[in-house]
Amino acid sequence: MLLASDTDRARDALQHIPADLPRDEWVCVLMAAQAAGLDADTVNDWSAQAGNYDERAFRDTWRSIKPGKGVGAGTLFKKAAEHGSYGKRRERPIQAPERSRKAAEPPR
Repeated sequence: MLLASDTDRARDALQHIPADLPRDEWVCVLMAAQAAGLDADTVNDWSAQAGNYDERAFRDTWRSIKPGKGVGAGTLFKKAAEHGSYGKRRERPIQAPERSRKAAEPPR
């Protein structure tokens, strides 16, 4: 089940992906966006940023997508990470592992 915050994350991820992708990648992003719960208008607005945008091609492709064909919401986040700084984690300093309580207790 997708929550509103998941949809917001998906919308943000989509904006990190350039719309001028080769067709096969563009279709993959559409499939992932649909799996992530994004609506056609949101994804169409993103697609319209491409220099070769064709609304009819978008609508036909969007309608042809069938859920569960191997492309999930995670693909959207992966594509976003591939195209920029989306989702990169800050490095944290490495800390020494804590000793277990048993190891810290003196022998009896």
